[in-house]
Amino acid sequence: MRTAIENEEPSTVRIKNYRKNGEPFWNQVSITPVRDDDGEVTHFVGVQQDVTEYKEIEELLEYRATYDDLTGLINRETLFERFSDELDRMKRYERDLSFLLLDLDHFKQINDNHGHHAGDTVLQHVGQIIQDQIRNSDIGGRYGGEEFGIVLPETDLDRARQLAGRLRETISEARVESPDGATLQVTASIGLSTMNEDNASAEELIQRADQAMYHAKEQGRDRVVSYKPERA
Repeated sequence: MRTAIENEEPSTVRIKNYRKNGEPFWNQVSITPVRDDDGEVTHFVGVQQDVTEYKEIEELLEYRATYDDLTGLINRETLFERFSDELDRMKRYERDLSFLLLDLDHFKQINDNHGHHAGDTVLQHVGQIIQDQIRNSDIGGRYGGEEFGIVLPETDLDRARQLAGRLRETISEARVESPDGATLQVTASIGLSTMNEDNASAEELIQRADQAMYHAKEQGRDRVVSYKPERA
């Protein structure tokens, strides 16, 4: 704003302020130069508006475009975007990267037997487990339905297996109280893929983890399987 005044230009900024009780609020301040007949600036007119409600709506819309409301994890679109960015960064610096795709076993039975509110409770619980287990540098998101994806920067396949094993064990040991009073237990099948020398894209790594996850299902569920390329 100071620069705009020095340049005799109009300016609009938003400023975060605090009331006496510590409550934050947002002001939008607009400064407009007023010129005389010769084009010289004689003074400035300022208008101040409380835009707290508008700012809150804007932030809510931004949150909903980025995060999954139910679990608090990022949504599928944001997960893929951040995965692609992180993959490019790891390739540039020649670092390891792994991807984990987690699918809850027999989840449909929970919805059928106890209702969708029970299913939502389980998804929220699993989402919290993921947030508690991963590092700040990892990227965890709800991939869709009862599937979750986790991007693991600077993580080779062995370390990714260790995390996947902890997640699988923590999920299987958890007991979730459903809204109908039932105590629910759920297990997870987890597929892993890792970046290698074939320069795979984020989409290809997701597909590989998906293949590995279905192999985990075929082998009895509640297990971790790493992607292995098919032999010619």
